[in-house]
Amino acid sequence: MYRDGKLRLDLHTHIDEATGYGVPTEEIVREVIDLARTRGLDGIAVTSHNKPSYGVRFRELAQALFGDSFLIIPGQEKDEVSPRRQVIELYLPTGAVFRILAHPGQPSGNLDGDLSDLHGVELQNALHDWHIARTQVEEMAARWDLLPVQVSDAHTLDSLGHYHTLVSLEEMTLRVLGRGQKGPRKRS
Repeated sequence: MYRDGKLRLDLHTHIDEATGYGVPTEEIVREVIDLARTRGLDGIAVTSHNKPSYGVRFRELAQALFGDSFLIIPGQEKDEVSPRRQVIELYLPTGAVFRILAHPGQPSGNLDGDLSDLHGVELQNALHDWHIARTQVEEMAARWDLLPVQVSDAHTLDSLGHYHTLVSLEEMTLRVLGRGQKGPRKRS
């Protein structure tokens, strides 16, 4: 953990695909957490495609095995139709749902539109870096006051933690709570 309660977190992983197991086991949880720790992470978000139950079960097993010594945030990568995009939903320990625009520009190619229901945006994604227009995403993050995040989007264990974000759970929760208004947020 860093100053101000900041943690090194990989906020977009697909552990089910990385391990080939549709249901987490104690062995998988141990292997993933041991690997994440060797890569300097304080926690990961487990974000299976449209399946939050995997991350919830993974967290239950992790807490039984390791207590609170390593943070697991359950979530999902959710396909949305209107607008057409993929969003990472993270179910924070506070009960807040932190929403991140995943691999901006993919699948629709569109970076315009109302982003008031989001709290973060992927600035770097190890799997999708090739199409992320960083300058445009940085401008979008500033305009909408979105937290720019760096994620692995790990579909293999080798890529776990390739990118990570330094952030506190408090900051993530406050961004959710402060998002009641529509339109771009004014920076103070």
